Amino acid sequence: MPLKDLEIGKSGIVLTIDGEKPLRRRLLEMEITPRTIVTVKKLLPWGTP
Repeated sequence: MPLKDLEIGKSGIVLTIDGEKPLRRRLLEMEITPRTIVTVKKLLPWGTP
């Protein structure tokens, strides 16, 4: 399930990081790597976590 499909307050484990190079780089800068547990705290105004 993509991160964008997680509901507020739900957690998941990152299995892979797909996407364009700038997105991948940004996620790595935030230390989001495979096997990282993430929790959705809120959504941005345009609907993404």
